[in-house]
Amino acid sequence: MQRLIELLLGLDAGFLSRQGDFSVRFNPGWPGQAVVGATSWNFALTLLVILLVVYVYRREGRTRRLRIALGVLRGSLLLFILALLNRPVLTLSQDRIEPSVVAILIDDSISMRIGDVGDESAAQSRLDAALALLDDSGAKLLHSLSSQHVVRLYRFSRHADPIAVIPRRTEDSDAPAEPIHLEAITPSGQNTQVFASLEEVLRDLQGQRLAGVIVLTDGRETPSQTSAEPLARLQRFGVKVFPVPVGSDRAPRNIAIESVSLPDSAFKGDIITARVQLRVSGFEPGHEITLVIKDKKTGAILSAPDMPGEVVAIVPESGVVEAELQLKPEQVGTLDLNIEAIAQPGELDEADNLRTEQLSVLDAKIAVLYVEGYP
Repeated sequence: MQRLIELLLGLDAGFLSRQGDFSVRFNPGWPGQAVVGATSWNFALTLLVILLVVYVYRREGRTRRLRIALGVLRGSLLLFILALLNRPVLTLSQDRIEPSVVAILIDDSISMRIGDVGDESAAQSRLDAALALLDDSGAKLLHSLSSQHVVRLYRFSRHADPIAVIPRRTEDSDAPAEPIHLEAITPSGQNTQVFASLEEVLRDLQGQRLAGVIVLTDGRETPSQTSAEPLARLQRFGVKVFPVPVGSDRAPRNIAIESVSLPDSAFKGDIITARVQLRVSGFEPGHEITLVIKDKKTGAILSAPDMPGEVVAIVPESGVVEAELQLKPEQVGTLDLNIEAIAQPGELDEADNLRTEQLSVLDAKIAVLYVEGYP
C-alpha cells in the first residue's frame, strides 16, 4: 500500500519510510479565488461530486448494495482528483545537526620574519610565534577548537590559500588526529592584504555555519587602508573576527648603512676619510654602535696614524648617525673596502649593515706649480 501511494504521488521508493515529520500543504489556484476563496470552490465541487454520484447510481438497475459500493468507489476517485486539483505538497522535515566552522588565517608575508617576539637573547620571528600556537606537539588550541567545530586553516599575504581542514572530533572517536604540516609556511609574501584576504575567506565559506575567524598577523597592511569601506564590507557578513596581533609594539631594531662618501682614488700613503651615514631604528638614544673599515680580501681592519679603523657612534634622537673612518693605504692597486656596522642582538636584517667600496691607490709624483705674489 505504501509503495502504491508512492507510485501515485510520483515519489522515490522508500520515501514514506524515511524518518521525519510528514506534512501536507495545499496550494489551490481556482479562478477568482481571491474573491470567493478556495473553501467555497472546494465545497461547491465536493457537493457537485456527491450529487453526480447519487444521480448516476440512483438510476442503475443493480442491487442496492452494489450501487452503494460503486458510488463510494467513484466518489472517492473524483474526490482524489479534486484533491490533486488543489495542488498538494508533501513535505518531509528532518533535523540534522551540522558542526560550525572556525577559520584560522596565518600571515606569511615578509614582515613576519622579524624576530621581535620574546626576550632579545632568544627572540622568535613573528611567524614562528604564530605557528607555536598551532604546533602539533602541543596543539591545545586546535584540539580545543576541533572538539566543537570544523577548523579550516589558511595562509595569506596578497590572497588567502587553504592549508588544511581539521574535522570535528566526536567524543566516541578513538582515531588519532592527523598531523598538520605547518613547516611549509614561509614568510615570503611581498605584501599583506588583510581585508582582501578576509573577504575572500568569508566568501569561500558562505552558506556554512561560521562561528568566527581567527587572524594571526602583525597587522602590516600594505598599502595602508585609511578608508572605512573595507571594514564596512566585512561587517555585512555578520561574522566575528578575532585578530591575534603578533610581534612587538616597539619599532623593529635595525641598523642600515645609507651612504658612504669616499674618493675614487688616492695616492699611496695619503690619509683617506670615509664619511658614513647610518639609519637606526628601534634603539634608544645614547646606544653605542661600532663601525669598522676592513680590507675585503684579508679581513684586516685598516687604520691611519692616531686614528683607528673603527669608531663608536652614539645614536641621536633623530636616528640618523654620521661617523668618519680614516685609513692610510700602503699598497698600490685597487683596494676593496668593507665598511661595516657591527650587528646588534635582535636586528631585523644584518645584510644592510655592510657596504663595499673600491679605492684606487696610485704611486706617482705630483707636478706642482706654486706661484706667490704679483708679477
